[in-house]
Amino acid sequence: VKSVRRLKLSHSCKLPVTSLFIIIIAGQNVFPKDPYIEVGSSINIVCQNNVQGKIYWTLNSERIDKSWPVTINSSHSVLSLLNFTHSSATLQCHSANTQVLGGTIIRTYTKPSNMSCILTDTIGDSWFMCTWEHQTDSSLKINYTVLWWLKVTAVSDHLLVEWKPTYKVQRKYRCQVKYSTVWIVKIENVKSCSNYTVAVRCASESAPWSDWSQEETVLTKLNQSDVKLHLWRKVAEADENRVRKVRAMWAVRKSLIATPYKQHMTGVDHMETSCDNSICDVNQDAHRINLKVFHNKSLFVEDSVYVPAIGERLPQVTNIQTSTFEGVILVSWKAPREPVSGYMIDYTHNGNIYSWKETKYTNTTLFDLLDKKPYNITVTPLFDDKTGHSTQAHQICSNVGDPGDFTNVNVQAKHKSAFVSWSVKSQEACRGAVVNYIIFYSTQDGPQLNVTVDNTTQHISLKDLNPNTQYSVYVKAIAHTGTTKSSERLFETKRFGEHTFSLSSICTKLQPSNEGMYRF
Repeated sequence: VKSVRRLKLSHSCKLPVTSLFIIIIAGQNVFPKDPYIEVGSSINIVCQNNVQGKIYWTLNSERIDKSWPVTINSSHSVLSLLNFTHSSATLQCHSANTQVLGGTIIRTYTKPSNMSCILTDTIGDSWFMCTWEHQTDSSLKINYTVLWWLKVTAVSDHLLVEWKPTYKVQRKYRCQVKYSTVWIVKIENVKSCSNYTVAVRCASESAPWSDWSQEETVLTKLNQSDVKLHLWRKVAEADENRVRKVRAMWAVRKSLIATPYKQHMTGVDHMETSCDNSICDVNQDAHRINLKVFHNKSLFVEDSVYVPAIGERLPQVTNIQTSTFEGVILVSWKAPREPVSGYMIDYTHNGNIYSWKETKYTNTTLFDLLDKKPYNITVTPLFDDKTGHSTQAHQICSNVGDPGDFTNVNVQAKHKSAFVSWSVKSQEACRGAVVNYIIFYSTQDGPQLNVTVDNTTQHISLKDLNPNTQYSVYVKAIAHTGTTKSSERLFETKRFGEHTFSLSSICTKLQPSNEGMYRF
């Protein structure tokens, strides 16, 4: 399909407003919710379930074949849709008794390609003639909107190049600056904090050009429009004196000195005090944390973030759901009833190093996480120039690893048996839950034998062993996420059992009788 659009340009233009409508269907345990993906791409859909038994998926009410890639653990089912080509499809996950646990609608799109535009000037009018190609379903009615805009950047940063000839010239001459092929003396729209190398050559009206002058390198100044602040704060719980510690966090594109300070808000009055570092103490009232960025000891740019008062009636998200998949954390929540402009998500694995990101949607994905670390995640709604109250999710691991390491393996050997006991570090975070233990034992000549016990047992008695024989034994912990093996122990069974026998001798005196017999 080849499309052509002719657009009339004028000196004033209005940018179109694009609205995103999210359709929420029954069930809140399937995510991402209602994705919009490109035709032929792949996507992973996660179903979070709290029911017993197996679950299955349906696509447009038809049960998905078991040969499709499906990954299942105790609480999540992940369906991998490869090369998805449906224009629109409803995907649902069901419990074993056909109960719908959740669903999502997947829609696809194709992108126009080979687009080109030609600007045509006529008397009093300017026109764009644009063409493009688009492979689509012929039954679909598609409206195309071609957006154009005029980009004007007003900056004061420029390079002013001045030079002096090595000899006096009475006639006119022309010069070129090596930076550009145009004859200029002012270089506009230079990048901030960048090195520019400039050279000049000149010639009289009819003479050939001179050699280029020696190159000069200059570092441009910082452009205020290039400094982007991303300010956020973390509010701790109030102590017994109702004092709260607020950690100010920010990201600045350039290397500058930034100093936060707090602005106390009580009615129409306010008070400003300097914090000198990134942690400020505030009382129970509302405050505004201001970040001032200085460059060469002069105020360059500033930003602020709101800290609600204790007990202030403000929006708050609910029903935060978290899950992990391949080292990333998926977070979703229920929006408050009040309209909001977006949400801020902050997260940390140790309470000292924080990351934060902003989104307009009720779900997000956290990437670049440390492996096998527990994360605390907080979601805060944003509206107007204030923030709502924060809601913290249950702690979740970025990934779950093998079971905990064995602390020790003890063996008490007997005549034909041995009592083996062990212990595992259970307090370590992000370790896989043990399902069962397997005890392996053998003599030097083999064969290797094994016995399995469940996760509630951490000891066993090995029977039917050979007396006076050396054995080796080790224990393996089995989890859904991996295995852990203990160190190998050697022991030797005893030669005799616990019961012993003793010989005793009795000495008597023999005397002959009258019949010639001895008596005693």
